[in-house]
Amino acid sequence: MLKTEQDPKVIDQIASLKDQHKQEMTKLKSSLKMTIQKNEKEDAAKRKSSQPAEVNDSVEIVRIDGSSSSKPKKTSEEEELNDKMAEELFGPVFETQRDCLAIIDRLNIKAEETLEIGAESAEMLRAQREQLLAIDRKMDELGSNTKRAGRELTSLMRKLATDKLIVVVFILLTLVIIAAVIIRVVVYFTKEKDKNNK
Repeated sequence: MLKTEQDPKVIDQIASLKDQHKQEMTKLKSSLKMTIQKNEKEDAAKRKSSQPAEVNDSVEIVRIDGSSSSKPKKTSEEEELNDKMAEELFGPVFETQRDCLAIIDRLNIKAEETLEIGAESAEMLRAQREQLLAIDRKMDELGSNTKRAGRELTSLMRKLATDKLIVVVFILLTLVIIAAVIIRVVVYFTKEKDKNNK
């Protein structure tokens, strides 16, 4: 007989793997989004901190010895240069992170498709297992029917042999009775004939 206990376990394992995969992908996706947002905020904060409040203001630098000197703030050309440099530095990082998110989304879709195919395969295997079990039961029934038919055939052969024996005995008895009647008739006629001859 085939075992059916493993079939629900396989389906449960596939479902739990699917849930675990979804949770892990959600965590990874959210952590990457948070990292992208954090990097974008830091970049924006750096840009804001590098922008002067007023163009003509000067920043006072206090040295360790206590003396101070004033230095003019960055001009708009310097700011544009800083923005370009920041974009050149951080642009590829952000693009890579977006690409990673897109790759993770595609991997998530592929993994879900794979899990669905696995679930369908498990369902097909379960159906085939049920078919095999039904065939196995029918074969067992057929085997028991064959054994029963063999026993009935043997008993029928015995009955036929017994019936033949009874018929043979009956025929022999009939022949013996007929022979006895013939012998009596012959004896009777011979006695009558002898009496007539005398």
